[in-house]
Amino acid sequence: MTSLSSNDTPTPPTFNELGLHADIVAECTKNKWTAPTEIQLKSIPLILEGKDLIGVAQTGSGKTGAYALPFIQKLLMTKAKLACLVLVPTRELALQVGEQFQLFHGIAKLKVVVIFGGVDMVKQAINLSQRPHVVVATPGRFQDHIEKTNGFTLKTFQYIVLDEADQMLNMDYEAQLDFIMQRLPRERQTLLFSATMTARVDKLHRASLVRPTVVTVSKNKYDTVDGLRQFFIFVPFCYRFAYLHHYLTTLPAGYVIMIFCATTHIVLKVTHLLRVLGMRALPLMGKMTQEDRVLALDSFRSKKVSTLVCTDVAQRGLDVPDVDLVINFQLPASAKDYIHRVGRTARIGRTGVAVTCVTQYDIQDYLEIEKALGKKLEEIPIAAADVEPNLERIEQAEREATTRIREEEEAGGFGVTLRQKKKRSGRSMARFGSKMLDREFDEDASLRSVRRENESILGESTQHRYQQLKRLKRTR
Repeated sequence: MTSLSSNDTPTPPTFNELGLHADIVAECTKNKWTAPTEIQLKSIPLILEGKDLIGVAQTGSGKTGAYALPFIQKLLMTKAKLACLVLVPTRELALQVGEQFQLFHGIAKLKVVVIFGGVDMVKQAINLSQRPHVVVATPGRFQDHIEKTNGFTLKTFQYIVLDEADQMLNMDYEAQLDFIMQRLPRERQTLLFSATMTARVDKLHRASLVRPTVVTVSKNKYDTVDGLRQFFIFVPFCYRFAYLHHYLTTLPAGYVIMIFCATTHIVLKVTHLLRVLGMRALPLMGKMTQEDRVLALDSFRSKKVSTLVCTDVAQRGLDVPDVDLVINFQLPASAKDYIHRVGRTARIGRTGVAVTCVTQYDIQDYLEIEKALGKKLEEIPIAAADVEPNLERIEQAEREATTRIREEEEAGGFGVTLRQKKKRSGRSMARFGSKMLDREFDEDASLRSVRRENESILGESTQHRYQQLKRLKRTR
């Protein structure tokens, strides 16, 4: 297995110097792909030579282009029937990768089919029967078609991509991947792309790739791109919604923002809260219907709404080019999750900002993330006196948000959409039991009540924790 580091090869400055067809280079320029990224510079020539490859690079580094462009070139240069299979962990990433291939539809009359669960299999089977050039699929649904779709054959799939391989394995797709890889043609080119090189990824590559070249453009697994500026805000737990609103009001008009939360309950609450306060926001979370997830993403990408409030379903692979800011409203579970969240901004040579909200109860976990990153994040100070005048307004908005969620749950499901509910015919954005929601609301209310008794806004206890955080940051 050959290995290349980021300093092993000279850096060609343009797509033209990578050996790509002139029509592909022209289409790159048309789609504002101005220059190849580092992973593209180092991967594309090797892929064009027909080598198996492992690409390890930060999220947002242009991995999709690294494997899409060589396949399009192969289509242009051969008369043989050739198909590409791209396996990805989530439906959102599948749709996104499909869109990236479609940008080059005009060159080779590219036919692209996207396959994932939650959609009618019969319609998908019809699309597969039309012999598309590219199939982008989640592993579970693709296995279903292998087992259940009559006449579906894999013999033309000679260009295989395992994208976000570490995430697919983390989501327990290992059995499905083994099933699929065993049934693909032996004579094939296989590419594996991952943000991290774990033991499970290593096991997968040993079973699926032949003498691959490893291209690594990350110095370590917790690297972030150069264009990303990272900050933190210390927020008292009981007033975190007020601090979030205050910070958002300080931003320039037109900012495109993703806000990450740990639970669906908080996603819904933040979304409704912002809408009550006059901000255009939509949620994105795993328990939404597929139709509504697509609606939310399309509305966000087209900038009909400027704020997307998400669970970690949106942390991997999604490429919304113009995201200016990522806010970790609730701390991610690990440094790896932090990297993938903040990777939604500053993508492919752009700049961006990431801001993490840290309550007095998050200090130790936050410091562990800083330790893994190998850097101390700069603080954005927010004075309590600046937040206090709007506390009553924010608390009223919180109550209104809670009421709206309860009303929608009673009507058959939660929904925060651009359309009026009567136009949605009862469709909901997320459906789960009222008992779960009641428990979450009760726990939230109980916790808030207890903590309000023990802290005022930056009161003695909270102030003590804040000073502790600053001391610990100085000593690290």
